[in-house]
Amino acid sequence: MLRNLSLSWNKSPSFARSQIILWSLLSIVAVYERRYIYQSLSRAIILTLITTPCMILFTSYLRRVYDHYNETKKINFKSITIVSTCCILTSVITYLLVIIICMISGWTMVGFENGLKYDRIFLPTMQYFLIYSGWSLIYLWGKAVLQIQNEELSLLRIQSEKTRLELQNLRIQLNPHLLFNSLNSIRHEISNNPSDAILMIESLSTFMRHSLTDIKYIVVSLLQEMEAVEAYLTLHKARFGKNLKYTTTIQKEALHHEIICFLLQPLVENAIKHGSSENELEININISIISDKLIIEISNSGVIEYNKKISQDRPSIGLDNISKRLSIHYPNRHEFKLYQHNEKTVVATLILEGVPCLG
Repeated sequence: MLRNLSLSWNKSPSFARSQIILWSLLSIVAVYERRYIYQSLSRAIILTLITTPCMILFTSYLRRVYDHYNETKKINFKSITIVSTCCILTSVITYLLVIIICMISGWTMVGFENGLKYDRIFLPTMQYFLIYSGWSLIYLWGKAVLQIQNEELSLLRIQSEKTRLELQNLRIQLNPHLLFNSLNSIRHEISNNPSDAILMIESLSTFMRHSLTDIKYIVVSLLQEMEAVEAYLTLHKARFGKNLKYTTTIQKEALHHEIICFLLQPLVENAIKHGSSENELEININISIISDKLIIEISNSGVIEYNKKISQDRPSIGLDNISKRLSIHYPNRHEFKLYQHNEKTVVATLILEGVPCLG
């Protein structure tokens, strides 16, 4: 039975739960106060049991009125007038309800017998006005906070969807030069080095599967991501030959660590595009885990050329887009740096803490 009550409570609307909690606390205070006014605990309890449901009903109508008038979202003369008028009317109605109950039951407000003539009218009405005003303030403030949170969440979802569509577009539009050069290299190697041609076909298949088939996944393991990176580097190795050298050093524990899909390949692509290839291009990938932080370091031979025109062969995810994705999936839990390590080496360092948010 308790379990059923708990489930019903959790399924009930948050407004209804807030009403029950707030008015339950106010009822306890009301019983204590009315016990003094009517000099009877039974009268205080009966009166509270009758008036509290009515006050809950009144505040439910107040909610409808506030939701109907958009002016209550801002603090101005019109909104203050609407709220004040509603609170005064409900206070007067509540007071009249109490008077009717007292007249029918023959009860008198003993606690006000020694006071001024209008105390028994003014003080209860003012008390109800303060209660309704406090309720209105809490409701409107909570509504404003919830609206701000929903707007921020909606904006975050829009940014996430925009980034997802950009990433999807990037995956679908494979670099035509990479595909063309790979097929040309395969054709050339088929007769001369069949084993190399088979390796290139396997690499091209792996890279395309990751780019196209895995499009529905937001998060993948580092092992899956590195398979695509290795395939990508193998294809470029066929293009550059001995002029391209690369090494990968990955801590064993990091292989099953989850990261967002298609995160490393753009960094490797950037290293190949903008790295030095006059004599040879050297790329080193080092990945490790330290205190639940995934540390990725990709270095390449070359110099950062800030004024170099970016290739327009296809839409590029770019470093800015990577930063957007990181802010969505690793909010306040990431660090990304691209810097000149020395005269001949450029380093991209990526530090990711914890598991990625799905956005």
